[in-house]
Amino acid sequence: MRPIATTPFTSSSTRSHNRELLALILLVSFFSKWMLQVSIFGVHGYWDTGYSLFSRLADNFLATGALVLDWDHTMYRGGNTYASRPPLFPLLIVSTKFLFHHSAPAFVLVQTFLSTMSVLLVYQITVRISNASAALTAAFFYAFHPYALVHDTQLQETALYNFLSLASVTLVLISISRKQTLNFVVTGFVLGLTTLTRASHLVHSLALAMTLGLLLKPKSLAIRSAIALFFGLMLCLSPWLIRNKMKVG
Repeated sequence: MRPIATTPFTSSSTRSHNRELLALILLVSFFSKWMLQVSIFGVHGYWDTGYSLFSRLADNFLATGALVLDWDHTMYRGGNTYASRPPLFPLLIVSTKFLFHHSAPAFVLVQTFLSTMSVLLVYQITVRISNASAALTAAFFYAFHPYALVHDTQLQETALYNFLSLASVTLVLISISRKQTLNFVVTGFVLGLTTLTRASHLVHSLALAMTLGLLLKPKSLAIRSAIALFFGLMLCLSPWLIRNKMKVG
């Protein structure tokens, strides 16, 4: 009888151990990325490195209220460009520059936080489809992959895009499990935010809506979930699409 009595304790102990390991991975991931950028690569001239056009878009917005890349940028000659890039990452830079007085270390901190939250989402996704051991392994490799260590804190949209992409996958799994219309609407909205970070994600979003419509059972759930997801997607994208139509025709 004694082994049976200790089973709940063993299970609880294992979960606690897994949480401690996950917390350790998250902490080491956060501080290693932060220190690599700030102490080794440096933040001097940060706003002019990487995809500096994002910083230029943010500066123009702060100065004029318009998200526009002006004519003298080397990538776009011959006139103002109002839809050169999706808006979400430049607006993230805008908010950070406004709140922290153009501080590059503050923006590196934001990028590092997004990258670390992506590690947590990798764990959550994997534990839903597999087990805790596999989830810890996936989180570890994602956290310390050389590309993530180096590029997630650079002046590019990778950290934000990965975070939103993984958040949308997490929400898809939750929505399929709960089968509630509102969950699919929220999932579609987050897919819209992902598309407003990197436009190519629109293809994946539409493919996901079609896949849900074809594969979910029963058929009524499949149709309802696909429509709800598409509605959430368009709810998010419509303001940007209307703005672009008004600005560039």
